[in-house]
Amino acid sequence: MPDIFTYEIHKGDLISRWMLSPLKEEHYRSRPEPYPSSYGVNMPWREAVSPVRVQYVEEKPFEREEVEFLPCGEVYFPFETEKVERSAFWKLPTKVTFGAQLELETAAGGEYPFRLMTCGGAKVFVNGEKQAEFYSYLRNEERETECSVTLKQGKNTLYILTNELAERDTSLSFKLRYMGEQSLKAYLPCAADLEALDRTRKLFSGIYLRRFNYQDTDIELDFTEPAGDELTVSVEMVFYDSHADPVSREKTVTIHPGEKAIPIGDLVSKRVGMVAVTVRTCVGDVKLNRVLNFEYYDETAMPDSGIGTTAERKQAAIRFMAENGLDNLAKALALRIMGGQEALVKRIWEKELSCIRQREDCADFRLPALFHAYHSPLFTGEEKESIKQVLLDFRYWTDEPGNDVMWFFSENHALLFHTAEYLAGGLFEQEIFTNSGMTGAMHKRKAERLLKVWFRNFLSYGFNEWNSPVYIPIDMTGFFALYDLASDEEIRKLAKKALDKAFSILGINSFKGIVAASYGRIYFKNLIGRRTSESTALNFIANGEGYLGQHTLATLMFALSSYEPPAEVMESYHVPAEGRITENAEGEEKVHLYSYRTPDYVMGSVLDYHPGEPGSQEHVLQVMIKDCDTQIWINHPGEAVYFGEGRPGYFAGNGTLPLIRQDKNRAVAEFHLLDQEVQYTHAFCPLEQFSEWRLEGRWLFLKKDNICAAVYADNGIWITDKGPLKNYELVSPGKDNVWKILVEEESVYGSFEKFIHKLHQNGGKER
Repeated sequence: MPDIFTYEIHKGDLISRWMLSPLKEEHYRSRPEPYPSSYGVNMPWREAVSPVRVQYVEEKPFEREEVEFLPCGEVYFPFETEKVERSAFWKLPTKVTFGAQLELETAAGGEYPFRLMTCGGAKVFVNGEKQAEFYSYLRNEERETECSVTLKQGKNTLYILTNELAERDTSLSFKLRYMGEQSLKAYLPCAADLEALDRTRKLFSGIYLRRFNYQDTDIELDFTEPAGDELTVSVEMVFYDSHADPVSREKTVTIHPGEKAIPIGDLVSKRVGMVAVTVRTCVGDVKLNRVLNFEYYDETAMPDSGIGTTAERKQAAIRFMAENGLDNLAKALALRIMGGQEALVKRIWEKELSCIRQREDCADFRLPALFHAYHSPLFTGEEKESIKQVLLDFRYWTDEPGNDVMWFFSENHALLFHTAEYLAGGLFEQEIFTNSGMTGAMHKRKAERLLKVWFRNFLSYGFNEWNSPVYIPIDMTGFFALYDLASDEEIRKLAKKALDKAFSILGINSFKGIVAASYGRIYFKNLIGRRTSESTALNFIANGEGYLGQHTLATLMFALSSYEPPAEVMESYHVPAEGRITENAEGEEKVHLYSYRTPDYVMGSVLDYHPGEPGSQEHVLQVMIKDCDTQIWINHPGEAVYFGEGRPGYFAGNGTLPLIRQDKNRAVAEFHLLDQEVQYTHAFCPLEQFSEWRLEGRWLFLKKDNICAAVYADNGIWITDKGPLKNYELVSPGKDNVWKILVEEESVYGSFEKFIHKLHQNGGKER
């Protein structure tokens, strides 16, 4: 069997090509314990160490167990990163382990130094003997150590086992950097035609979609360069969501030399949703996978735009959710209301109750719909008895024992846990709740106290996860449940005030039904999936502008609620012809939010927010022009993988936060990057959405109908011209950089040409 990837390793090189094992996953059951009493809502996530992790670190199962060399039969062949990783999302505490192997050849035996960087624990073996180990179990934080291994003259087998306790979003990875003076030669022992592999890798690197948003099935995977070989590939299209089972279709396609695209519209299996497309092939023993994401929205699924009242839009939303919603409890309710697909209702019912029984992460998101089902005459006595048992057995807060990894500490989760405890306690006041040993009445009193603290903070400060189109709807799920189901008038009034405030925040930050602003927490799927973000569905019900989508948790609660936003709240959605500046402070940090909206565009930002510090999921600058697909934002990638699991990710959040300044329709982003994985900044900018664009030196000038825009970077701008981000990404190199962006009506300058000339003439400082 011939060797492949025979390559030299020199001092400072990261070793990024390995043979990998499959991922070994084992559910980890620890002692049920409460969290420390010092832990509180909105504490930094790094400081909230679960009792499950504490026990895992104490028990040291990976350190103590007998070594199992997992067979490594797959070549690790990533596209953007040099990190070796199996990062993903786990809803239950899971012990995860994988192995990596390669052959190293030395000219002379001796000690050879390396630097090992891990998220999780690692053991390093040479020729079957353990020579180094490192156990870093700080969740999702990379740590490094220096280590030396003894290599004999000639070939040596280097094997690394990496392990972690998976809790929710989990980084499981390692990097190995060679620090020695003498060069090494590396081999991967598997068979492949290297020239064919190189051509196929180049082809896969260049695969792209013309858009991130599709409204019809005219969808193709395009190649930056035509295919040079005949190649058989499998293409899988998955409609995915972290809170529902994926829906997928797959086909096998033969690509012929000279072909430039693969049509994939025939794989569309739903009318709305976020989509992942995976292209797979093999060259000899080497597997190549390429993943791309987009939003699909068949606009014929939307109700007629002429629906005139909130009540009518609520009915239309229930019908839409029954047809297009994710398979969760909210959809089951919608289906029961509409009187259809009983087999599907029962299937959803069993799956969702199982999720709550197992205390999967985000089980709390499902509970408000469960209370509606309990009160509904559409559910049987047997079904309500199963609801009762699930509620009596649940874990409602951090002071109760548990061995799950449900997240309690962000404001949205805290609210929903308190809401569920309050409503469950009120339903079953005389019953004993099995996990806590408390009566329902005791639970209700405790939850009422916690809810009042939560509402006092929110009504004083607003959302810590400011403007988030992901998490504001989750909070509102709790507000609606309390407004409609709370037995205490004071709690109902607090929920009403919270709903009014939440809709005011949505109103002042919405553009054509889309929440377009700076956000305290966001994901890339929500940045590109504007039509399918649940906040726009709430906007549609409230004022008729926006889109219904596959997310149903808050949408159903609003549709079933007697609540309607008052007239003074609805006024916040109105944008005067001359535009409107909005400045406000949100959250306990009182972050300074700034927005300028006109009928044609919006620019929003968070000013002076921790510049130069590590970021997370904050979205600091947003521009939207004319429609929800024509948007621009600037950030520092938090990881190298385009569609990875990082928080921050490549396009969502910032590895290093910039200093943002905004004055009406102009903004400046000043970056001074920390020593992190990616050492450049970039902008998301869909060039094909603009009628004209022109790159001139450090400036990119754009035109959309009657609106002109300009993007500038001190270190110059390069347009990504191949691969998944072709014509969507502007890159500017350097750790220290300044970006500028300006949006203005063409009539202010007279023409696009005059706009360009004026900015060149004045360096972008004057109109």
